Order: sequence, then C-alpha cells, then structure tokens
Amino acid sequence: KGLRKILSGRVLILDENTPLPIENKYATPASLGKDRLACAVGAAAMFPSEAVLVVDAGTCIKYDFVDAKGAYWGGAISLGLRMRYRALHQYTERLPLLLPKEASEYVDFIGDSTANSIHSGVEWGLRCEVMGVLGMYRLQTGREDMAVIFTGGDAGLLDILRDNRIFAEPHLLMRGLLQILLHNV
Repeated sequence: KGLRKILSGRVLILDENTPLPIENKYATPASLGKDRLACAVGAAAMFPSEAVLVVDAGTCIKYDFVDAKGAYWGGAISLGLRMRYRALHQYTERLPLLLPKEASEYVDFIGDSTANSIHSGVEWGLRCEVMGVLGMYRLQTGREDMAVIFTGGDAGLLDILRDNRIFAEPHLLMRGLLQILLHNV
C-alpha cells in the first residue's frame, strides 16, 4: 500500500534509458536482457562497494559482473542444463532425451551406461564450466574473495555452493527490480 502511494499512478518501464543505481557499461544496452540488468542491480545492492558475480542458472546460464565501484560490465551466456540435454538428443541420431537428475541424486563422474554418461557429461560439464568461469573472473579481477550469487531455477542443481563467498539468492531478480523502482521514485 505504501509503495502504491509513493508511485501515485506512475508506471516505470525498464529499458536502456531507465535511470539505475549502478552504472551500465554494457556496449549494447538496448540488447541487454532486463533480467540480467535487474540481477546485477540486486547483486550490487547486496554487496555494495564489492565486486560481485551473478550466476543465473535457468534456461541459459548467465554470468554478470559488477565491479566494486558499482559498474556493470556484462558477462557471458551459455546453454542451461535442460538445453544441454535437449541438444544432445536433437543433434545426434541415437542419444535419448533425458531429464536432469534431482539435486539430491548423485551423478557419478564416470558414466557406466549411455544414460549415465549423458548425465555425467551434461551435469559435471556444467559444474566444471561454472567453476572455471568463477576462477577466470577471480583471476581477471585479482579478487579471490569476490562475492558470487547463484540464482535461477536450476541454481540448486549445480551443487557447488561450498565456498564461503558463494551465496544463493532465489529472489535476486525481484530484489533488483525493487532497487530500480526505489531509485526512480
């Protein structure tokens, strides 16, 4: 009710011209996904004056970097977990379409059947990708203690939240949208 009164009938549309509480250094702001931008804003709000990397694991895996000065630089986009399974099935003649294992189910690194080999390749491949990308960001920024936030529907399936500077925030997008809204009232 209080927020409705603050807005007093105004509508805020998030686009490349919307004022933000962070600086957007992305080279093509019109093509930047609004979800990526909102997550970057949410991450910067969670860790002000710190470098932070968002790993958004959904349909795609999106990596987004905000530096300690609150500047968003961009990141990377990769295939998500289900998309990897689908690609193996669609672009080969004989591999079956499998679904990801539940987060509680262990996937053996060495697959002893076609199905288990697919699970190993997809799920361990994704985990290794994420850990490698985190390592590259830490190397590039010189910040071994950089904060990392996992979000998105598949974040729990990655099973790599063991580092004490890695955080899970399922509502990061909403947190970012709220920060953008508050910045504009």
